[in-house]
Order: sequence, then C-alpha cells, then structure tokens
Amino acid sequence: MKTIPVIILVVLLAGCDNFGSISDSEYVKRAQVYLDKGELASATIELKNALAQNPENTQARLLLGKQHLDTGNMPGAEKELRKAWELGVSDESILPFLARAYLAQGKYDEVLTLPELQSSASKKAQASVLTSRGIASLRQGDNNSANESIGAALRLRQDLPYALYGQAVVLSIGNKDFENARKSLNQALKYDPQYAPAWGMIGELERQDGNLELAEQAFSKAIDNSNHSFGYRLNRTLIRARLQQLDAAQQDIDILKKSSPNHPGVNIAQGLLSFFRGDYLDAQKSFELALSVNDKILTAVLYLGLTHTALNNKHQAKSYLSQYIRAYPDNLIVRKILAFQELGQQNYKKIEKLIRPVIDNSSSD
Repeated sequence: MKTIPVIILVVLLAGCDNFGSISDSEYVKRAQVYLDKGELASATIELKNALAQNPENTQARLLLGKQHLDTGNMPGAEKELRKAWELGVSDESILPFLARAYLAQGKYDEVLTLPELQSSASKKAQASVLTSRGIASLRQGDNNSANESIGAALRLRQDLPYALYGQAVVLSIGNKDFENARKSLNQALKYDPQYAPAWGMIGELERQDGNLELAEQAFSKAIDNSNHSFGYRLNRTLIRARLQQLDAAQQDIDILKKSSPNHPGVNIAQGLLSFFRGDYLDAQKSFELALSVNDKILTAVLYLGLTHTALNNKHQAKSYLSQYIRAYPDNLIVRKILAFQELGQQNYKKIEKLIRPVIDNSSSD
C-alpha cells in the first residue's frame, strides 16, 4: 500500500482548519434557529462563535444582549447592548432592552438619562422605554413622574403587558391601590397568559393577603414561564415552607443551591426549612451563613435568635432578639420571648419595659 508523502500530509492537515469554515453571519443564522426553538444555551454558543470571528457583528451583539436579558444576566446584557449601540445599532432596537437591563440592576439614574426615542420609532419601543422610566422614577420616590410615564406608555400601547405590569407596580407601591393593581395584572395576562412578571407580582399580592395556596400557584406559573426563575423559585420555597410542604420546598432549595449556594436568601430559606423541621443546629448554620454575607438581614437575625432560644443558648438568643426588637419595637411576640428570658434572671425593670407595650396593646393578655 502506498503511503502519503509527509509533506503532502502536512499540507492536508494544515488545510483542515479551514475545511467547512462558517462565517460569522452563518453563526448568527444558526443562533436564530436555536432561539426560535427555545434552545438558549446552543444559541449563546453560536453567537459567541460569531463574535469570535467578527467582534463588530452588530446583530450578534444585539441578539446576545437580548439573550442575557432573557436569562437574567443583566451585567452581560448591559455590556453587549451598549457595544451594539456603540457600533451603530439604532436607539429603537437598543433602548427598550438596555433600559430593562439598567432597571434590573437598580441603575435608576442610567434609565432616566437615556435619550428619548423619536416619535418615528415604533409605539411598542416607545412604550417600553417609558415604562422603564416610570418604574425607575417610582424607585427614586417620584410618584408623579412615575404615573406620568406609565400613563404615556399606555396611551401608546394599552395592550403591552410590560406597560400594564409597570402600571401595577406604580399602583401597588406608589399608590397602595392593590385592587386596581390586580386589574392591571389580569389585563396583562389577558394579552399574554404566559407573562411571568405578572404572575410573580400576583404571587406577591396573594402572599400579602395571606392566600398562600394562591400565591404558590402564581409563583409556579411564573417559574414555568421564565428563563430566569431564581427570584420566583425562592419566593415559592418560602411559601411552601409556610404551607408545611417541606419536601417540595427542599426540592426548590436544592435547585437554588446549584446556581447560588452562597446567596443569603437561599441560606435563609434553608434555615427556615430546617427550623420548621426542628433541626435547629442546621438552621443555625444556615442563618449564620446568610449573615456572614449580609449582617443586616433582619429575618435571619430574628430566626437565629429563635433558633438559639430553641437550643437554650440564652445569651446568643438574647443578643439576636434584642437586635431585632431595636429595629422592630412593635413586635409583641419577640417582646414576650425576651421578657421570659429576663424573668429567669430576675431583671424586673427590663421585663416591665419589654412587656408594657404588650399590655397596652391588649389589656386582655
């Protein structure tokens, strides 16, 4: 059998790198096919391949920015969208998405200083930017500007779920008008039954009203219809714990831990679940992990105090519960617990100071 000369073999192998090479535009086309199928991870790979070949491919930048926005990577979305904008992509194509990326990161000044879209831009794009401006104004305490922006958005597109969701946010937080906030959310779901932010907010409203079963169902809808469901799942975990659906709650926590094992909210949720199960040592560990990241989380402070109470660690319990009562002096239950602890040490003046608001609040106690 004849052998291929070494020099020919080298040439053939050297040419393999270019064999069947794909252009950056072809990568973008393939990414769009994956996006249409909902295969987001594969789409991301194709878009990154396109940008590796041509860092100035504006369509790849734009699509990757939207992809990051959809999956909750807000810093990544901001980076790609700003780069696409710098490369010449129109305001109409960029600003609705860049405004949401800023908003999700709490960059309210950046939202409010974005240029206004021209009247020639689509009504949907204009309404989207106005909605983000309205929510940003609300977060900065400017309710009048928030109402004006949301009103302008809805005059442009009264069927836009994002604008109706924004109206619900302003109504509930700015105006305390929960009834009409619900109507706005229901209207948003009429136009898009799978609109996750509306389901998530309904879950919050149901939880506030004490309708835990309905809240759990709403958060489940939000999870099912979102590509970045961390917040919705964390909320559902807490609801399930309160409903004593402990196994289901643990399943949610296990999923959350895979993506964010050090997140304070995840560790608080695990601590609450362990507390309800009576596993106080594990609860203590989880609450301490949460406070090691942020020692100002008063839910963790409270339950760590209650956990030490259950473990009969009187000094630690008193320390954490006292810290909590300084922030929430009207919590009568915690006052009673602290008073009973002081009773054992015969600190009667402290007991009277702690228990007097309880008596004043309820003479029958």
